[in-house]
Amino acid sequence: MNKQAYRIGEPAPWFVAPSSVNPAFHFDTLGGHHIVLCFLGDCRNPAARSILESFLNAQAELSQREVVFLAVTCNPDDQPLSNLISYTGYVKFIWDFNQHVSSLYGCIEHDSGTASRYRPVTVVINSLLQIAAALPWRDPSTHASDVLDYCRRQPQRMTGVALAQAPVLRVPGVLSADDCSMLIRLYRESGGNPSGFMRLESGRTVPAFDPDFKRRRDIRLEDHPDMQRRVSRRIETRLLPYIRHALRFDPTRFERYVVGCYDARDHGTFLPHRDNTSPGTRHRRFAMSLPLNEDYIGGDLRFPEFGMQRYRPAAGEAIVFSAALLHEVTPVTRGERFVLLCFFHDEADAKLRGPDSQDS
Repeated sequence: MNKQAYRIGEPAPWFVAPSSVNPAFHFDTLGGHHIVLCFLGDCRNPAARSILESFLNAQAELSQREVVFLAVTCNPDDQPLSNLISYTGYVKFIWDFNQHVSSLYGCIEHDSGTASRYRPVTVVINSLLQIAAALPWRDPSTHASDVLDYCRRQPQRMTGVALAQAPVLRVPGVLSADDCSMLIRLYRESGGNPSGFMRLESGRTVPAFDPDFKRRRDIRLEDHPDMQRRVSRRIETRLLPYIRHALRFDPTRFERYVVGCYDARDHGTFLPHRDNTSPGTRHRRFAMSLPLNEDYIGGDLRFPEFGMQRYRPAAGEAIVFSAALLHEVTPVTRGERFVLLCFFHDEADAKLRGPDSQDS
């Protein structure tokens, strides 16, 4: 895919296009499914036809796994191929005759003149409508089986009756494994300082330290501007679109990125608290907690008002919640829990920020 294409971990571009099922198919209605978006271009191409036939031969498995296969073709002469579909709920053709969808996903490569070249690719999209993988056609004879193997390794959709839970947003893959490793390495190289919290004293919001209430050590990314820019780009492209979509809030400002460490050697913990209860913190709208590792015991998030369930996001997965929610971090009993933390607010919230506001 060319440099204009969306990247792994970012939201997949939505589109409305004619299809084999209706003249205006809305891509976003597939949320909750894994999606195989196969950009065939033109099925007169032997490689494209071979790959399409392999996927069509796997229609029963696609249906069983509730994976939707979308075959994108730009040639009107390919329309009779829709007669080969046996499972219309899980296999569809997208008639991309104006190449809009292909361009949206970076499959149209333009040279210095007016000519263009079609670059076929298969994009796998997860149930949150994030781009999970972009798989080039290295070997048409095995491409479909490679894609299906990838889909088989993905977690199945959860079913059953939903239990009561806190109103939180979870977005996987906001940071890559390399991003997480770099942040942990940066923490180890820099060391951490005791992390305080904000307390109201004599009408002013002041930092306080109480190891009986909070035991964590932090580094601030503002002291590492290159890494802060890298993290900011990830947050902007991979997380903020979901905050706007799911929480109907447009963050325009953030309040510090810190990498914190809860260490089992002192049973690192943070007792139940809210993040916006003082005049100096009332501007905070949402908090983000993003674990950087998984090799520890304890250190789970909990929202007592909504039950005693423990929330344990995977490394690189962001959990976003209202700064007004009561929450805690249970003691770490083995290893170290590294986490990236941040607060979000907007321009209206910024006007609430008092002169004694401080980051904590």
